Amino acid sequence: MDQSFYLHWVMPVCMLLMACCFLAIGLRGLLVRHPFLVSGRWVLLCIGAWAATQLGWMISALFGGHLGQQWSYVLIGALSCAGLIWAALYFGARGYWAYGVTTTSLHEGLRASLKTLGLRNEVGFGGVYLTPSGTHISVSVFHARGIGRIKVDRPARPLLRDVAIAMNRYYAASNVAMNWTACYLYTAAGLLLLGWVLFGVLLANR
Repeated sequence: MDQSFYLHWVMPVCMLLMACCFLAIGLRGLLVRHPFLVSGRWVLLCIGAWAATQLGWMISALFGGHLGQQWSYVLIGALSCAGLIWAALYFGARGYWAYGVTTTSLHEGLRASLKTLGLRNEVGFGGVYLTPSGTHISVSVFHARGIGRIKVDRPARPLLRDVAIAMNRYYAASNVAMNWTACYLYTAAGLLLLGWVLFGVLLANR
């Protein structure tokens, strides 16, 4: 694999995939005008696309006959891939991410969904505990960006999916406080990446 293949095919495709993920999340929030939750797999997809660009650069340096000249790119690519894989496993694939939420609206949606599902619960440190099972639903909010996350331990993930579905239904039918900062940022990032890909394709075909 030479670097021209990486620059003309691998990198544009990965960037296009990232742009589509960012735009799908950002535009959904701006169009539907109410908070929503998406699976962490979307975040995992974005991280995986970026990891693929780093991996492609590393492979092109390894097998393109330029290892002696570009050993630094191989090292950076390897470290980036390792860090991105860790981020994907720790942040991306775990739980559900909420967009357009405030601290108040995220907890309101969670309480309403648990009530709808008939799940008794008690408020605890960092989230809620379901009784009598003791399952802990962890809740975290990045208020300034309008992003939140809910997650549970692996055995209870099917239950979390039902909670996320119930929360989306609650948000769609209710008037709650919203923060669209993340949706604007995701949309802007998606458009920038899309413009970068189109500019690169046009430049390569000149």
